[in-house]
Amino acid sequence: MERYAGALEEAVDGARQQERHYQLLSALQGLVKELPSSFQQRLSYTTLSDLALALLDGTVFEIVQGLLEIQHLTDE
Repeated sequence: MERYAGALEEAVDGARQQERHYQLLSALQGLVKELPSSFQQRLSYTTLSDLALALLDGTVFEIVQGLLEIQHLTDE
């Protein structure tokens, strides 16, 4: 029974993550539409999807946090 509950929980987490990925991707696509067409052409669906995944797993936030810490140390 525990095995089934664990599998169900993983499926739910996967569905949530997929939905969040779709939301981030849609938001990024909306932002890209506001850019000049020359920039739009450079940002493929794959690039936007990869960026959404990076946002989803926290990589970007970790990088920004590290940069902020470096900036604070430099300012002191």
